[in-house]
Amino acid sequence: MPDTDKPFVAPIAMIAGATGARCMTGIAAVAHARAVNPDALGHTSPGRYLDRNIANVASVLAAGELVGDKLPNVGDRIAPGALLGRVAAGAVIGAAVANITGHERRNAAIGGAVAAFVGAHLSFQFRKALSRHMPALVAAVIEDAAVLGLAAAGTRLLGPRRPAITAGSGTGSAGGARRQIARARILTESTESSQAERAPS
Repeated sequence: MPDTDKPFVAPIAMIAGATGARCMTGIAAVAHARAVNPDALGHTSPGRYLDRNIANVASVLAAGELVGDKLPNVGDRIAPGALLGRVAAGAVIGAAVANITGHERRNAAIGGAVAAFVGAHLSFQFRKALSRHMPALVAAVIEDAAVLGLAAAGTRLLGPRRPAITAGSGTGSAGGARRQIARARILTESTESSQAERAPS
């Protein structure tokens, strides 16, 4: 069952924002999140297999995009055609996050589209500002690192929750067992002492 207590807005903003800068990076990130997340809706065995394959293909395409971004003739990400593709990818990411967290997909898709639009413009200006102070290739690599870090952070927020350690599990259970044994010994010794005192001499 989807975990509606999981973060919802932040992963969309992070992953869809990253896809505004590198379109396939966000797609690959959310595909990996679905592939490992038992909370994803419809997460049957065939679904997991399909998710893993999509994640692998998206990762290869994302790596190719990172390389292609450095080519001299690549177009601007904020050009109408490129921007439209990134906005569409952001909408897909928003809906996928909603699918994992059990929230309403329409609003999530709209939020993802907006995050991708904003991410495209902010990352474009960021790269442009870096290029004024360093070689273009170095600026691009720094931007890559920032985008990958943002997408990875958003993906971690969607990861399966680790079971909390309580007094009845793990280390807590060992300590509790020792306390129960100590109490049992005290009770046994007290009972034996009381019986010895009541015994006829």
